[in-house]
Amino acid sequence: MVDIEPIRSFIRQKFLFDDNAPLADDQELYPSIFDSLGVLELVAFVEKTYSVNIEDDELLVTNFQSLAAIAALLESKQG
Repeated sequence: MVDIEPIRSFIRQKFLFDDNAPLADDQELYPSIFDSLGVLELVAFVEKTYSVNIEDDELLVTNFQSLAAIAALLESKQG
C-alpha cells in the first residue's frame, strides 16, 4: 500500500491553502480542486516524491481523479 499522506498534504497546502482541510481518499480532485495546470504540478510532485516517471499515456483524468486513483497508479508502477 502506497502512503498517500504526502500527496494529501501537498494538495492541502498548494490548492486548498489549509493544512487541515478535509480531503477524503475518494474525493474528486479534478476539476473541482485543481485544473490541468494543477495536474502538471501534482505530477511533478508525485514523480519527485515517489521516484517514478509518469508516462504521457498515463496522464489521464482517471489516474488523477482522486487520491485513491493516484495511489492505484503508484501501486501499479511500483509493483
